[in-house]
Amino acid sequence: MKLSAFGRTNRNFGSGPWRALADMIEVDLPVFGDAIQQVWITIYCNGDAPAPSELAWLIDAIPKHLQGSNKFPPLYLEPKTTFFRKRKELKIQFPSTRFTPSEGAELGVDNLTRDHLHEAKLDLRDALHWGLTKSVKKSDAFDPVAFLRWFDAWPGLELNLHRPVADLVREAWSEKTRRQEAADPWSTLDVSWDRMHPDARKILDRLEDWSQIDDLSPHGNDTGADIWAQWSQYGRMTPTGVARSMGWDATSPAMRETMARDWLEIHLALAFGHLKRKGSCPHGIAIATIELLEEERADASFISPERLRDWHSRIERYKSILAVFIHRKP
Repeated sequence: MKLSAFGRTNRNFGSGPWRALADMIEVDLPVFGDAIQQVWITIYCNGDAPAPSELAWLIDAIPKHLQGSNKFPPLYLEPKTTFFRKRKELKIQFPSTRFTPSEGAELGVDNLTRDHLHEAKLDLRDALHWGLTKSVKKSDAFDPVAFLRWFDAWPGLELNLHRPVADLVREAWSEKTRRQEAADPWSTLDVSWDRMHPDARKILDRLEDWSQIDDLSPHGNDTGADIWAQWSQYGRMTPTGVARSMGWDATSPAMRETMARDWLEIHLALAFGHLKRKGSCPHGIAIATIELLEEERADASFISPERLRDWHSRIERYKSILAVFIHRKP
């Protein structure tokens, strides 16, 4: 059985302590019935997560006529659960009562404490209890009572007290990766293949191309994940339009230089989103993305040293994929 959890605020998706905790729990998670093989939980922090104070100068640099767009609307979501019985997946959307929107937006692996994880476990417990009660029927081959009893008793946060939390989380990630490699890797992806173009998997034939949790993947970073999650909205936009909707002016060279990483992530997310949904990439986006990748190849200052070789390899591969569409008629 698999358990995945993500945080959501009005400013980003995927942050917070819940994903790290779910990954640690999944390593030990047994099976409680065949009806549910995967549980997806989104813990959202309703309200407003203002930009960190250290970014105030950036907001001030946005032209006055665009400053109204740098304010993301506060988040107001209701609990929701969907049971995909044929796929044996349960999706739960549930509010946090323990973390503020700012905490949800800014907490990550490197600044998590055990107290954060203890509170996150209570959030996940609330979500699971509510979602299972709403969705699972007596006729379903799943034992929610046993599952919650096991969840409550899980001792992971009381072990290895001398070790940093970040080390334990990364150890869980490594174990999950090892298990995925041993299983059918494509079956682990949360992809609705019926909504993808028939040629998409031929064009993007590596798992990393479809990852929504790998920061180096087009839809794995925060910007890419947001664009992909709202593709019906963003898929019709130009990169400049996406940047404007995210609160900054891409027509300003100075702003583009300041937001260089986000500018690249917007282009990659759009280019690969079109490849996945349409089997092709617009001529202009393909050219612009390749140019940005070439600039990134020369810089790559945002990439950690241990992932630099992987990133350089991906840059060359992404360029070769997109180059095909440069030579096609617009």
